[in-house]
Amino acid sequence: MHVEPPAHAPQSLKDFAKHYLMIVLGILTAIGIEQAVESAHHRAQAAHATRDVEEELQSNLREARSVLAANTRRLAALESVRESLDQDLQKKDLSIETFRSRIAAIDVGAALPALRRDAWDAAIASQALAYVEAGKVRRYSEGYTAQRDTMTAVMATFTMGNWAAQLLGVGVDAKLGKVDHAALLKALGTYELTLKSVAGNERELEKALEGAVGEASGEAGRH
Repeated sequence: MHVEPPAHAPQSLKDFAKHYLMIVLGILTAIGIEQAVESAHHRAQAAHATRDVEEELQSNLREARSVLAANTRRLAALESVRESLDQDLQKKDLSIETFRSRIAAIDVGAALPALRRDAWDAAIASQALAYVEAGKVRRYSEGYTAQRDTMTAVMATFTMGNWAAQLLGVGVDAKLGKVDHAALLKALGTYELTLKSVAGNERELEKALEGAVGEASGEAGRH
């Protein structure tokens, strides 16, 4: 800030007070303008971070719903295979062809969500969250924490139970001409429990993201 000095020394106390007041007002005006510019910059940062984080959470919510729907369909197909096996046993159909067809109908695997957190990490790195309303930041944080915890639980659940090895073993035996309904039913039971647990975790994630997005964007209760 540049302050223009008086052209001559003050000739009186009144003259001095006038020049002093002009300097003080100039300094206060400059500080006020600087603070206003900085405040506008912080508001812009907060608005940008809020928009990006909410869009990212919305995208993750769509992804969570998509994989949950896929796993729900997979569970329904698995139930259908199990019912067919029960019918085969009731009809005493122990043919290798029928048995192989039941194994071929099993949709092995599970849909896992690909969840992003780039916008959240960027907002933290830029310190933009310091200028966002505390309630919003808390809701966002809860959503991203749910993402992390859900993926940890899903991955741990998916690798438990040895269902993959059981199904593989039954499939290899079937190729060699061995029919073992009991082994297949046990493998399907373990696999079904795993899928239900994965789907349950993903359902909890969906609720958490609905809370983070719905409350943050003023749309709570829409779902």
